Formats: sequence, C-alpha cells, structure tokens
Amino acid sequence: MTLARRWLQTRSTPVAYASHSTLDEPVEGVVIMRISPSLRLATWLHSALADRLRRLRRSPDAGLETADKILWAAGIIVIAGAVIGVFRDDIETYATSVMATLGL
Repeated sequence: MTLARRWLQTRSTPVAYASHSTLDEPVEGVVIMRISPSLRLATWLHSALADRLRRLRRSPDAGLETADKILWAAGIIVIAGAVIGVFRDDIETYATSVMATLGL
C-alpha cells in the first residue's frame, strides 16, 4: 500500500482527489464527491460576502460619510417642504407680483 493511500484512509472526512491514478479501484474510507454548480455558486457567494464584511470590519466608517450626506439632504428637503407648506400663500402672492412687474 502506498503512502498516499494510507494517508487517504486515515482521513475521517470524505475527500476527492482527481490526481489519484486509479480511481477505478475503491479506496476504503474515501468517497469521491462531485460538487454541483449550485453548491459552487453558493460557496462563491459566501466567500465574496465574507470578504466584503471583513473589509468593512477593518474600516468601519467606510459608509458613514455617504449616510451623513444623505441624512443632511433629507433634513433640508423636510425643512424646505415645511417652509413651503407654512408660507404657501405668501410665496404665491410674491410670485404673482414679480410676474406682473415683469409683464409675464
């Protein structure tokens, strides 16, 4: 028995080795597993997500600047909407007088 076969037999988890020269001969304790495309995709997605999360942990404030700008913009929009709602009649009167002055 070769050293590689002995090593394969001592492993408790199923392992697939494509380089095994005689796959026709059964090796006790070793199961040849074929990985489905969906499992490959799921593994790839998991590793990509894990890598992205690892990068975010290293620089936790990476998205805070963008979120801060979005919150400021939302606050300005809310305040402008409130001002327009309160002073709607005055704004319309002013706009009408400016248009009349300009002759439009």
